[in-house]
Amino acid sequence: MQNNDLLFRNLLNESHDMLFILRMDEDITVTYANQTAIKTLGYTVDEINRLGIHNLRKPLEKSQEFTRHLQDLHRKQKATDYALLICKDLHEIPVEVNAKIIQKDGVTYNIAIARDISERLAYEKQLKQEIHDTTNILQENLSILQSYQKAIDTNSIITIANIKGIITYANDNFCNLSLYTRDEVLGKPHSIVRHEDTKAELFTDLWKTILSKKVWRGEIKNRKKDGNFYIVDTVIAPILDENRAIREFLSIRHDITELKTKQAQLDTLANTDYLTGLQNRFSLNEKLARATSGQIALIDINRFHEINDFYGENIGDKVIKAVANQIQIQHSDSHQVFRLQGDQFIIFNTTQSQEQFQDEMLRLNNFLSNKILIIENKIFYISTTLALSFEEPTLLLSTVNLAKTYAKQKGLTSNVYSLLTSLEEQYKENLKWDYKIRKALLEHRFVVYFSAYRRYENPRNS
Repeated sequence: MQNNDLLFRNLLNESHDMLFILRMDEDITVTYANQTAIKTLGYTVDEINRLGIHNLRKPLEKSQEFTRHLQDLHRKQKATDYALLICKDLHEIPVEVNAKIIQKDGVTYNIAIARDISERLAYEKQLKQEIHDTTNILQENLSILQSYQKAIDTNSIITIANIKGIITYANDNFCNLSLYTRDEVLGKPHSIVRHEDTKAELFTDLWKTILSKKVWRGEIKNRKKDGNFYIVDTVIAPILDENRAIREFLSIRHDITELKTKQAQLDTLANTDYLTGLQNRFSLNEKLARATSGQIALIDINRFHEINDFYGENIGDKVIKAVANQIQIQHSDSHQVFRLQGDQFIIFNTTQSQEQFQDEMLRLNNFLSNKILIIENKIFYISTTLALSFEEPTLLLSTVNLAKTYAKQKGLTSNVYSLLTSLEEQYKENLKWDYKIRKALLEHRFVVYFSAYRRYENPRNS
């Protein structure tokens, strides 16, 4: 039994925690302190009692006064207290004290185990600082994100949709542009604003892209609630969760309706003749570049320069417009009409047979050549020359001009391009001799000869 007591006492003395037994009389006295407490504080038990337990300890915080701890201890028979123990060298140690009341032989004792919590408090202080710093960073980032959100929300049209494409959020800009209220679009698919002009292939590509967790960007024509349209430059990004599964889709749009409308107007102006409203040479070149087959007719107003010279450009322009109007009235829906330049018009066709096209153009040329125009009380007898070509699309324009030039030179009312009735060989011959003469001049291969003669006077006249 004595061995057990000795073992127990050794365990108490070697404990990492400080152990005190206090007699809870009117004056609290320490009846026992283990070696850990003696070594840590530097006091003997007698010195502790002379100092007084109230002077040995002070609270960590004002709310942790010793009297309050004693009240809790007597009421509950056990309590936990936090305090600073003052060592003999005036060094202060923060401790957590777990105290319990026991009764023995009619005497009340308090068994208190005090654990040094210096490291724990330092860690808690560091942790609090880190939490404080992290919280500040998070609040700052949140503030920045809120500013970004406000900026994006102010200038962008935003919706959020679930994995099935059902709208779960729509900002004011979306509602204002589409003319739908938020209640009308929430819970609905984006097809609520789908315009019939937008091809199904676009949406196929869109869904294929975002379901593969990639960002899709493109232009979409949508329909407003009132039936009008709007065009948006759209970016759709999949939002992933921590497992990289798609959680939802974020759509950010910008209204480019006005931009696209102005662009269409500019395209129209770039491809339209300002005087007649017909398509111009630039538009013709684009059509021919894309064509795989077709036939072309050129109508030239004969002696138009005389009208311009005699009556002035104002009357000349009105004649051009009048002829253009007659061509538009007479031509088939399958034809495309262009003003080439000055007094020349082009009719391009890709659907008729050569015979049908030629017959129709001959009738048109005959109609125009017998047309009498009255402009500002002046009578104009119009005649035209017709040229046709059925060559490859890339050669149509050049060959029809050759056919027109040949017809003009020969005094023909119409001419179909062919090698037999073209001036190509003559042009080639002219170009060949032009090249030879220029080359000879550059190489100084011309030799200039001159002849001199003497004038003899008749001696008789001397």
